[in-house]
Amino acid sequence: MPTLWQRDLEQARVNLTRWLAGKLGHPADLELSAVTAPQGSGFSNETLFVAAAWTEAGRQRTDRLAIRVEQTGYQAYPEYDLASQYRLLQVLAGTDVPVPVVRWLETEDKSVLGTTFYVMDYVAGRVPPDNPSYNVMGWLSEATPDEVAAVWWGSIDCLARVARLEPRRLGLDFLGRGDLGNTPIDRQLSYQRWFHDWAARGLEQPVPDAAWEWLVANRPRHEPERLVWGDARMGNVLYDGTTPVAAVDWESATLGSPETDLGWTLFVEASHVDMADGKRLAGLPSPDETVARWQDLTGLTVRHRHYYEVFAGYRFSLAMIRIAQQLGHYGMFEPRAARAFEVDNHVTRLLARLLDLPAPVEALDRITYPENEQLTLRPATRPRPRL
Repeated sequence: MPTLWQRDLEQARVNLTRWLAGKLGHPADLELSAVTAPQGSGFSNETLFVAAAWTEAGRQRTDRLAIRVEQTGYQAYPEYDLASQYRLLQVLAGTDVPVPVVRWLETEDKSVLGTTFYVMDYVAGRVPPDNPSYNVMGWLSEATPDEVAAVWWGSIDCLARVARLEPRRLGLDFLGRGDLGNTPIDRQLSYQRWFHDWAARGLEQPVPDAAWEWLVANRPRHEPERLVWGDARMGNVLYDGTTPVAAVDWESATLGSPETDLGWTLFVEASHVDMADGKRLAGLPSPDETVARWQDLTGLTVRHRHYYEVFAGYRFSLAMIRIAQQLGHYGMFEPRAARAFEVDNHVTRLLARLLDLPAPVEALDRITYPENEQLTLRPATRPRPRL
């Protein structure tokens, strides 16, 4: 689901022209095309596209640019560190993980877009859509089974490339959140509990509440610590035909078990099947085939598949709470319907099945429906708990 907040794109073009002129040495003939904001994938971030044309050293130059902007409207996550994302993309540019080339980070001049942003090269490609699911609509649904398989395996190859990286050698300690716990999974759980409390605002969330207890009680020990993409899925890969050309959306990146990304990919695909009323594209490899390929590509053994699928469902369910609140805030849902959607949605239903819990619809008669609720717009600032 796309972010529902929209800016004045013409004013953004004017402001970006002034700002970009300073970065390019103030060319007299700099012109920017109309700024566009794509829709169809993602709900937590804002991305703008623009083309810049100017004369440099006597030659005409035209560059297409993508601009990632810090959350401005309704806040989907309690924090959003664009500077860390920019730094991570700089590091990944020196690896075999395909990522866009980043150019500039702006953290101080809020007169341009109202908040922090960074600029990267535009990467031409197509993305499997989220809503409606690629299982029922869009270019992937029209592809042959062999093409579907190739696209899926391309995304798994991207996951494997991330999992093979050595974060210490690459200087990625800044992603580790060492203040949150003694082990990678403890740190990830501590962060998610902070997110949970912020999103739930003291109200019962039946499935996430139960999932939290299960995750703490069953957390694995002695896990490897690698780079975790955080939102690893086909919908965050740009393709040229069936070939991946860029892995995008790194706002959830952290350090932890590489099975985190595998579990997320498997859970997200299962949720797409649920959204498509059980339809799954011909040619999509099975979860077991996916696990086997990932192991072959990484040289790692999957030991806690169920745990990390549940962890993915828990994380996704917290995001769904904020999506529901976002829909209520922008008037897309009535307040009572938004609260019900927090509790009962395709993610919480799937997570409940993974944990053999009652269907979340059964909780709708007992949950609290607050009246005249003022939902949080800005990121949380209170300290994060240590598990």
